[in-house]
Amino acid sequence: MSRTTPVTGGALPANDIEVPSTLPPGGSFETDHWRMHRYMSSVRLTHLVNAGVRGKKCMEIAIVASYHQDLDRLDLLVSGLLHAMVLDPQPETMAALAKDAALLSPALETFVSELRGIDVETGVIKIESDLVRGQFSMKEFQVTVTALIRTEHGSFRQDSHLYNADKRSVPKAYQWARANAAQIGSMTRSEIYSGLRDAGVKVRTWG
Repeated sequence: MSRTTPVTGGALPANDIEVPSTLPPGGSFETDHWRMHRYMSSVRLTHLVNAGVRGKKCMEIAIVASYHQDLDRLDLLVSGLLHAMVLDPQPETMAALAKDAALLSPALETFVSELRGIDVETGVIKIESDLVRGQFSMKEFQVTVTALIRTEHGSFRQDSHLYNADKRSVPKAYQWARANAAQIGSMTRSEIYSGLRDAGVKVRTWG
């Protein structure tokens, strides 16, 4: 599975990502902690840990090919940064890698800035496995967990549902889901409920 343009949902777990060799202009790629978008003669990377969070900052790194020069070198750099993204490096590490662009070509310039977290777009995080299905956004979340019930007469599937009890704690649920996206699909109802509650989320259940 690959996360290429357009980005319409949450990031894929790192061990499930097929990393593209490069990105065409207009293409995007996203992991748990990073989003890359390619333009005609530049590329932009945004750290997503604080995306959508008021009072927090998100590092943004832009690498620009001046006067459209050495676009083949920019392609080479994009390929390397794509593979670095799946390792979820810290912002300072990614910035240091990006600043090495000048070693490939003096036409490649790197700019590092900070964005307000509240201004950084967050995608819907979708969870889809055999027993857990759901989605998390900055407005709401809902999760359906299926339990396999075995009796002397056979087995059957029983669904239970978890969803937000208020709006104020929904961003905490989103941050929890982003941090645990790789594990939620294999969690039990109790583990998901406890994880959300421990993160300060008010949860309602049904079923």
